[in-house]
Amino acid sequence: MALTLRTSDEESIAIPRSILERLSLKEGDRIEFRLDANRLILQGVADKLAALRRFRGIWRDEDVDKVFQEIDEEWGKGPVLSLSK
Repeated sequence: MALTLRTSDEESIAIPRSILERLSLKEGDRIEFRLDANRLILQGVADKLAALRRFRGIWRDEDVDKVFQEIDEEWGKGPVLSLSK
């Protein structure tokens, strides 16, 4: 896919909605611009903290140690570290 875009007076580039959707980017997401020889590469920047916040509270009523033990047994990877104090 090739597109020709024009910069604005504010040195910005409008990325078409179809590309944003294809890359699962939404308003406010960060994009990294890199120069590679004569190419400009755009890449979404993962916000790891924001990704983790989506899961905040999902195990509120669960015994987390038990959940990790079950995961460990299923994967067969030995003992799991305890998260209990």
